[in-house]
Amino acid sequence: MTIEKNNWTLEEKIGQLFCIGFDGEEMNEAVLTMIREKHVGNVILFSRNITSADQVRKLTDSLKEEGSRKSPLFVAIDQENGIVNRIPRDEANFPGARALGYIGDTQFTKEISVATASLLREFGIDMNLAPVLDVNSNRSNPVIGLRAFGEDKHTVMEHGVAFMEGHESQGVVACAKHFPGHGDTSTDSHLGIPVVDKSYSDLLKTDIPPFRKVIVEGCSALIISHVIYPALGEEKLPATLSPKVINEFLRETLGFDGVVVTDCLEMKAVSDNDTPKAAVQAFLAGADIMVISHTFEKQKQAIELLLQKVQQGEITEARINESFRRVMEMKSNYSVLKRSEVEKDKEKLEEEAYSRSLFINVPQGFIPAKRNNHVHVLRYLKSQGSKAEDQNDQHLYFAASKVTVTESISSERVAEDADVTILVTDAGYDDETAQKLISTLSKKEKPLLVIAIRTPYILDNLPDTIGAVATFNPSPNHVERVFREVVQKIFDY
Repeated sequence: MTIEKNNWTLEEKIGQLFCIGFDGEEMNEAVLTMIREKHVGNVILFSRNITSADQVRKLTDSLKEEGSRKSPLFVAIDQENGIVNRIPRDEANFPGARALGYIGDTQFTKEISVATASLLREFGIDMNLAPVLDVNSNRSNPVIGLRAFGEDKHTVMEHGVAFMEGHESQGVVACAKHFPGHGDTSTDSHLGIPVVDKSYSDLLKTDIPPFRKVIVEGCSALIISHVIYPALGEEKLPATLSPKVINEFLRETLGFDGVVVTDCLEMKAVSDNDTPKAAVQAFLAGADIMVISHTFEKQKQAIELLLQKVQQGEITEARINESFRRVMEMKSNYSVLKRSEVEKDKEKLEEEAYSRSLFINVPQGFIPAKRNNHVHVLRYLKSQGSKAEDQNDQHLYFAASKVTVTESISSERVAEDADVTILVTDAGYDDETAQKLISTLSKKEKPLLVIAIRTPYILDNLPDTIGAVATFNPSPNHVERVFREVVQKIFDY
């Protein structure tokens, strides 16, 4: 499709500066209204919109058919892989960033990225809101964790560039996030306003390098975080709404002239400011595409409010043209003309990824269980995950006998009855209950194996006598696969 650069009305230009979400597996009246009457040029899909490969192809085809004849409607998605996985897992079941960071092979990260992007292109998806370039320096981080490539800026930088290059090779926009960094927060921006209260020099040393690197390498789009950064001169406003962060720091200091995309403006960190007003404020701060993922009324009001501000002379049409130019350049560079076939053997790539990302450390003298011995599996599952995660993965199942640890169940009694105890947990490193539980179980002088199914930090301070396994992925099918492999490798079943 040839993009028409002239003869756009003001209303059409403004529509290209918004990205909206909707409910359902087919187009509904709300999204049709936004595309036809408000000229929206970008749509974001979630798990709620996707059930199968055929269904999502039909959906994206119908959305693009309704889009402007002057420029393609872009379809975006959060397909980070791992715990943020919008596509059904029988279609895409690749490991997330933290697993790839653990593997430590940037060429393999690029192969995973190529396979992911190939699949997205096949489904008619043009933009992936990934990779996550946050350096997860705060181990208590409630929203990043496994979504980051690691705790080291070099690891994040190298794998982030590899992921971006893999997507670019398939004609899919890689929209890196969450600038200028969400890795040192202790608040989930879906639920509140995080503050990163570190010095300017520390930001430049730790959080900024991955973003600076992808900018130098030609990154087309970045997502701005809903985080307050006092060191960047902003005491009250999250980065999304701050001209000091976007216009001054990102544009002028770092020299980024690509597309700036907001995180969803219905998240708690900014929605208290009123979503339509927040959309205008983000635009004034320097954003190019405002994302409103859920509510039709807020989407409609935001577009109308931005148009009103221009008509009243509070915002110049030159400012509209500035963002419009960036969006059109991105679409011109990445427009999907035809779907490509998936070149890699997806199943083999998935299998290799998961086998390479499994961490197993069994101490010297660990006693293997025999078939006639009692192996008790205890679950201490605390986390419900961030709102960013795929809600289809919230329930975990294990093909083994198991006991759920609660206040009313004595883990000590369970350990007494067992020849070997396996503790499956998603606890963070500072979870006192998990630490006490491990301490109690370890005193029984019987083999104890701890399987960390989310971040591996709970394993850091384990005594040498305790077996440790890290999965880097709490999704049900992966945990079951890991469980079977661990039983086979360690217990010789």
